[in-house]
Amino acid sequence: MIFTFFVQIAFSFTTTYDMQGHSYQTYQVHKNTPLVVLFHGCRQNADDFYTLTNGSDRQINATIVYANQNPLFNVYNCWNWFYSYNQAAFIGSELDTINHKILSFKKQYSATSVHLVGFSSGAGIVSNLVFTYPKTFKSALIHSGPAFGLAKTGSQAITLLKKGDLGTDALAPITPIQTTAKTIVLVQGKKDKVVNPNNQNILVQQFSYFLKIPVYPDQRKRFQEFSSQQNRIIIWRLPTAHEWSGGNPSSEYSAPNEIDILDNYYSSVVGI
Repeated sequence: MIFTFFVQIAFSFTTTYDMQGHSYQTYQVHKNTPLVVLFHGCRQNADDFYTLTNGSDRQINATIVYANQNPLFNVYNCWNWFYSYNQAAFIGSELDTINHKILSFKKQYSATSVHLVGFSSGAGIVSNLVFTYPKTFKSALIHSGPAFGLAKTGSQAITLLKKGDLGTDALAPITPIQTTAKTIVLVQGKKDKVVNPNNQNILVQQFSYFLKIPVYPDQRKRFQEFSSQQNRIIIWRLPTAHEWSGGNPSSEYSAPNEIDILDNYYSSVVGI
């Protein structure tokens, strides 16, 4: 009983909301350290994603926040990465509201840097945030996410997820940036039937152009890393389905026997 009591206290969290009703569960706070914000996938919430990513097993020197979609915005609790107003800096959009909330967390906790993690639709909203507000974020882990800026409607999103392409110019939505010292980690399961793996190939092209990094993808390789001017793109191609790499074995969408991708990201990219 005593042990259980202390575990609950160690991992208690506070919940706050932004102007559009997205909730944010702050599981641990360490001021003057990196801030990491994590975004769940469809048919999940922040609690599910916290469990899937083994959040309770991690004691790290960072502030950890799990974001929660407002269920009024999507019947499946997906993040709306496919709407055009969430693919550019439109004042008052979901994306703009989320970015402002993250900036408020950064100020509140005196965070030294901001890092994003997303799975599935959460990976889609993470890509949107990085491409749209690049000055806010230092790195991102994008796991099983869709290509950026190609789908503009729900029906186009379904086609992109299934086919992995819409036959449009993948680089048209991208504006290269001048800032440096950013790292993007792209993780994809080769057996994924929910998000066609070709989405990762497009994201590699898009981030290569965005960060001005020459890349030479080799589909036979499990791991590749490319860098230029302190920017990095890291690619993981795993023999998994639509599953979180190294996830909790009790959770849906988990590949527990694969690399603990979040631990790897924290140690090799965020530096915690």
